[in-house]
Amino acid sequence: MAKRFQFRFETLLKVRRQREDQHKRIVAQRLAQIAEVQGELAKLERLTGEGMEAIRNVQRTGRIDLQQAMAQRGWVAHLHKAALDARARLGGLEARLAQERAALAEAATQRRILEKL
Repeated sequence: MAKRFQFRFETLLKVRRQREDQHKRIVAQRLAQIAEVQGELAKLERLTGEGMEAIRNVQRTGRIDLQQAMAQRGWVAHLHKAALDARARLGGLEARLAQERAALAEAATQRRILEKL
């Protein structure tokens, strides 16, 4: 009678699958963070455009309120700086995402190697 095949590395395979799942969760969380920052950036760019349009409207009227014009320019400058900060955060998140995707690919490779044994 033939002896039933027993895969001796079942526990190790289970650990590698769990590690791969953990990396998938990390990548998903990072993608959610990136989407959040992209939404924030889009909002800032929209607000900046509206602020610039308000400045143009004030200048078109012929009579310029200096206080209002200075306040609008300050607000637009603040929005521009916030957008630059958001772009910097987005770049950092995308760099981390690339590293985490590489780790996920490595974990998947390790799992597939063990499955082929």
